[in-house]
Amino acid sequence: FVSRASRLSVLVLYDAAVSENVFVRMCSTVPMLEILRGPRYMETSDETIRAISIACPNLQNVRFSRLGRDSGDLSPVESYARLFPQLRDFELHGGEWIGYTPTHVEAIRECALNSKAIDLELEGCHITADVIRAIVGTPLGDRIHSLGFIEPDDDSTYPRGTIIEPDAFLAAAHGFPKLKNLCVPMGSSTAGPGFYVDLSRATSRIINLEICDVDTTD
Repeated sequence: FVSRASRLSVLVLYDAAVSENVFVRMCSTVPMLEILRGPRYMETSDETIRAISIACPNLQNVRFSRLGRDSGDLSPVESYARLFPQLRDFELHGGEWIGYTPTHVEAIRECALNSKAIDLELEGCHITADVIRAIVGTPLGDRIHSLGFIEPDDDSTYPRGTIIEPDAFLAAAHGFPKLKNLCVPMGSSTAGPGFYVDLSRATSRIINLEICDVDTTD
């Protein structure tokens, strides 16, 4: 492996029972690695993740086990994403997949200032205005063109488990200069028609509006 893998760009170890020491050693042999999936059933400490970030500075997409680290309940953006400046994903979902509320706004902003992502990954999240404001004015915020769109699960036509508060939508409309596609997920509630009046006053750039909120009425 050491002698032949120096040009490897993708390494997937999802179901492998690889120890942390060997995990780091494997990554150290492939400094040009771009995609990494760590062992999901083995412990992966914050120290191990930090060592991998040094060994593989070109990583664009990573997944690590939540086992064995103090930051395991936090979203990647609030924990290890800042260590990988080439990441193309800005993941805000946490250890509790449904209903996770990101709160570490300083870490979110730090990551947004250096992120190469173009969209937010919000599946299963509860997004407040504080989270959006942390991203407004950053290079990431200036690139975002879509908000609220999430891949549907196997049992539903529409995505579930994501809540975006009305004030968060309005903060994005005011603060994301390229935002043009907006989806109100079915888990969100706009609390009446006044929201859409406020939205129309906040931005004239929206060209695609999808309302999946089941509480929306006449």
